Amino acid sequence: MKIDTNEEVFTSDKVAAAAGCSEATLRQWRNRYAFLENTVTGGMEVKRFSLSDICVVRAIKVLTDYGLSARDAIYLANHRMGLRKLFAALLSKSHRVQTLLSIRPGKSEHEAFEFSLFGPEHFAEAMAHSGGIMTVFDLNVVVQHVFNHFEQQNKK
Repeated sequence: MKIDTNEEVFTSDKVAAAAGCSEATLRQWRNRYAFLENTVTGGMEVKRFSLSDICVVRAIKVLTDYGLSARDAIYLANHRMGLRKLFAALLSKSHRVQTLLSIRPGKSEHEAFEFSLFGPEHFAEAMAHSGGIMTVFDLNVVVQHVFNHFEQQNKK
């Protein structure tokens, strides 16, 4: 069975549980930072989220747990590289996606951060390019966390 990673079938409570954050935190990110802005309605209607959305929310949760501000983590999600696009490609397995994301401080006031994707075989090269320090984020770990959550829910 092929998963449609962009089909919006999950409610916010399921998203928050799978991502490991509270619904209030998710709502705050959406309203304050226009995060996943296609899900902000201003009304009481139930919005649905995709599997890609859940992975992005989990990524934001992990990044904020490790010291990035919510604003900066959401900047990364909304950046031209786009975590949602990366997760959709990774989940669909339709494209080969490099799964390690390096995050470094930007070199100008216009770019808060620099990002690059690479595979494990290029770690030393990426580290050398970074000047010896970078934050590395593994997209596969995020996806595995989300899948593990749903697998545990199905066992209950």
